[in-house]
Amino acid sequence: MKVGDLQQSPPLLVQQYEKTVTMVVATHQQVMCLLRGLNTQKATGPDDFSPHLLKRCFQEMAAPLTQVISPCVQENVWPSVWKEACVVPVLKKAPGRTKKTTDPYRCYRWWDALDDSRDTVVIVLLAFDKVWHRGLLEKLRAKGIQGGMLRLLVNYLQDISLKVVVNGQTSESLPVEASWRCC
Repeated sequence: MKVGDLQQSPPLLVQQYEKTVTMVVATHQQVMCLLRGLNTQKATGPDDFSPHLLKRCFQEMAAPLTQVISPCVQENVWPSVWKEACVVPVLKKAPGRTKKTTDPYRCYRWWDALDDSRDTVVIVLLAFDKVWHRGLLEKLRAKGIQGGMLRLLVNYLQDISLKVVVNGQTSESLPVEASWRCC
């Protein structure tokens, strides 16, 4: 389905489950468990905290993070800094090629083009699936996500943005209006 007007109301779906999830609670134990399970291969966020540091210091970091997260889930509001993604493009070799491509617009590694002082167009193809926010929220409501939990997700989808970081240089922040992170 293609939606021309992103503000269009979705069709009302029939609720599919009797039980609902209406509330989020962030406990010290849950935060500690999440920190202990962090993927250290992921990049830092806008706060520049390394996942290695957070995972290694999970016991020390759990209490202050729980104090920050708890009011967010109680008030159903995400801090704006948590709604901004920093995307670092990683170009891969062209399909079917063993060496980097000679096409000046499709470098095997974008920094090679910068090092060669060539005029280069770097196209960032993001791993974002286009999803209509209002339709997504209606589907979640029909699946039993309601109350504070749904309000927290609504708040997350408002005013989300991303920046692209290439070679230490950061682009201006751009709004993300109709997509949802798939990973």
